[in-house]
Amino acid sequence: MLAVVLQLDLHAVAIELTNRCTAPAPAPAPAAGAGVGADSKTAAPAGAATTVAAPKFSERLTFMGGDFLSLSRHLATNRYHAIVSWLTVLHFPKSARHQLFTQSASLLETNGLFYAEDFVCLGELTSDETRVLRNDVYCDYLPDRLQYISDLKAAGLTDIQTTDLTADWTKWTAERYQSFQSDAKVQTERHGADLYHRLLFFYRQIAGLFAGGRVGGIRIVARKPKGLSVADLPPPSNTGPLKRQATY
Repeated sequence: MLAVVLQLDLHAVAIELTNRCTAPAPAPAPAAGAGVGADSKTAAPAGAATTVAAPKFSERLTFMGGDFLSLSRHLATNRYHAIVSWLTVLHFPKSARHQLFTQSASLLETNGLFYAEDFVCLGELTSDETRVLRNDVYCDYLPDRLQYISDLKAAGLTDIQTTDLTADWTKWTAERYQSFQSDAKVQTERHGADLYHRLLFFYRQIAGLFAGGRVGGIRIVARKPKGLSVADLPPPSNTGPLKRQATY
């Protein structure tokens, strides 16, 4: 349970970063405390925030629609127990990542946690994979694991732990595409022919990315250390991308 991983209780206050793009993997919901939802409108179309939690906590949720990089300036600093994201960070371009992570660090209380499940680069991408990520996933920047960790460290976050989700996501995305394709009649009746074919195309693209072995999945958790002052952080490094990092 995510609430256990993030050490949340009924008094915890958390932020979930959301977007309106179709998720390529299932996302569990935090089931503790209060929540604030904020959209990632930086690189993908987004509407109202979609933070979710167990029904009995619904009255403790606040929904905010807009660009998190703008909204976060109006939120209290050093307040939140956790900031969580499922497949949302990937929509932020390279130029916005440092701001995303430093503003998240500013909002977190001491020992608060930043939690993300996200795409990660496993090898040099083909031109077709680059195109699919940019045009179909709205992902213009795909770091590898070491660069992802470096980006978080540059924002002052520490104790970074990662878990490889690639095998599970590769299996899940392939099964989703195959199931959706084989169930065409029912799905067409449910969604209509146009939406069915658009979803089928998207599911095929995502399954293909993972089948290629150069795009993977990662769970990453980072902690805000005691005494961190975001204002004192140096600017992000401009040393260029890692060898296996995808930039467009």
